Amino acid sequence: MENSTPASGGAKSRPISRPEAVPPDGVIGRRQLLRAGAGSLISLGIPPAFAADPAPDPALVAAARKEGTLTIYTPSEIDMMVNWCASFTQKYGVQVKAVRGPGYPMFDRWLNEERVGRHFADVIQTSDSTLLDGASTRGFLANYKPAADPAIYPGMKRSGVWYALHVGYMGIGYNTSRIAGDDEQFIHAHGWDTLADPRWRGRCATTAAASGGSTYAYDFMFMVGLKDRYGEPFLRKWAANKPEIYISKPPLFDRLAAGQYAIADEATAADLESLYLKGAPVRWVFPEPTPAILTSQGISAHAPHPNAARLFSEWSLSVPGQTEWLKYESSGPTRPDVVDPRKANKRDWFAEPWYADPKTLYLSYLTDPAFADPAKPLIAAWNAIFGYGDASQ
Repeated sequence: MENSTPASGGAKSRPISRPEAVPPDGVIGRRQLLRAGAGSLISLGIPPAFAADPAPDPALVAAARKEGTLTIYTPSEIDMMVNWCASFTQKYGVQVKAVRGPGYPMFDRWLNEERVGRHFADVIQTSDSTLLDGASTRGFLANYKPAADPAIYPGMKRSGVWYALHVGYMGIGYNTSRIAGDDEQFIHAHGWDTLADPRWRGRCATTAAASGGSTYAYDFMFMVGLKDRYGEPFLRKWAANKPEIYISKPPLFDRLAAGQYAIADEATAADLESLYLKGAPVRWVFPEPTPAILTSQGISAHAPHPNAARLFSEWSLSVPGQTEWLKYESSGPTRPDVVDPRKANKRDWFAEPWYADPKTLYLSYLTDPAFADPAKPLIAAWNAIFGYGDASQ
């Protein structure tokens, strides 16, 4: 399997060639697509009763095997994607090229490729499903309803267009070799207010609001959803600690594990568990409320390998596909009949005394019209507070 990893926060692709430069008057961006799809809001609920997933249509399997490959654009950590997709390849003989990059830049890259007719990606994944709503309205996504459709929670899909694969929980990560005294107790006792304490000045890190949908949802909680409790005063205290700012999360958490920082926010088990299992001195805590993030996917309307893309949709949303993901990431499944075997058996971090599941989830941003604002105004506000880049963007 081929894959792509970011060098300094951006996306680089070995398996596919880069498109030619898009002229300024020919660019289609997230803002235009979001304007088209902003009216589609998500509400969570309980799915109706459903039967076990049937086997994929043999004709689809045969057509996918004939195509032999597919390309996925994703914001997910590349090692997990490679391991997860290897199971799909083993089962169906279809190779997967996983191309990883920060959420919004990766999505913009796909849009601009599609606009100029350079169709590389078969499947597009994102942590901001409003992007997929807009892309669908503009005709950039295929309409396909996999057999697992009835099993996915209603608020975690737009039937026939996009489906959430898993739910991530965001908290605070820390390196036990860089903390001292009562630091660890302080982190667990003070929740999000931990970040505002001056003890972390010069030894902390964060991710820019413009990096992708998960980070934007995280910042939206403080700046809009819970602004009366946190808001700008809280963020200014966090900014006063001079966190180093990244545009991509994987290199941030690699450096947290290496001891460059004591703490970092926006941490998920997905970010840190592979480092923990390798023996890195990392831990994480989920303050209340804990932002929950959907990672969703759709099929490109001009996918060069449409049958392979549809077969991947069938597999990735099935019980075996979602269960396979849980071997590599401790996230929440998007269907009620999938159970994390490590949690059930109290293995790995689930056996650690410092670990606790999230208690209260923050999901209301999914039904807040302000979150779907195509201008994404919080990015400029966040940049101004943290003194990052161009505060107008």
